[in-house]
Amino acid sequence: MPFINQTWMAYGVLGGLESGLMAVPVGLLVYLLFHRIGRSLRWPSGISIGWSWPLGMLLAGGQDLWNIFFFQFAPMGSYQLLQTRLNAVHDVDSLYMRVLFDMLGVALGIAAAWFVIRLFTTRSSDPDA
Repeated sequence: MPFINQTWMAYGVLGGLESGLMAVPVGLLVYLLFHRIGRSLRWPSGISIGWSWPLGMLLAGGQDLWNIFFFQFAPMGSYQLLQTRLNAVHDVDSLYMRVLFDMLGVALGIAAAWFVIRLFTTRSSDPDA
């Protein structure tokens, strides 16, 4: 997703925290969408969670994931191409940290949505309640 401008984000740990905090509502909304679909198809919660995490990760951290993939697997033909690609990435030194915080943020959003739904939809006949 190269259309996302990340130049306003901070550098280092603070930038990773910003990225992770932006991923929380993404995970929450994606899980709510899959929960809605899953209820109509009678899916268990695990299937909704299982589909929510990768989609939320692609939406929240897709650009950083693509940059990691590109730098790991794409053959670099020249030093100039590598320098051009590195200049296009915001805060190359903290790229992996931003992806880690995106993963944690999406997981936290999904967990929060699952907990709130579980809290408000428990039935009195449920033996686990």
